[in-house]
Amino acid sequence: MFQNPDGTASALVYAFMMEYKVELMRLGKRQVDVIKALATKGIYTDASDLSLALNGLPRPKFDLLRTETEKIIEEWKKA
Repeated sequence: MFQNPDGTASALVYAFMMEYKVELMRLGKRQVDVIKALATKGIYTDASDLSLALNGLPRPKFDLLRTETEKIIEEWKKA
């Protein structure tokens, strides 16, 4: 899903990474704020795992982190 057949990250991952970082800056939020918001949803992670997930490392837990991070950012944008 987030990887090319040769194992490299897809353009979608790179686009998400950049968008994620830009949106956090626009909202005045940091990665630690995302980690806290994930914890309120019962998803516990650390900065290292979140960073790996958002950089496109393919693992089921990381797919969940990417999906939930996107939802959190959308919620913050609406607030």
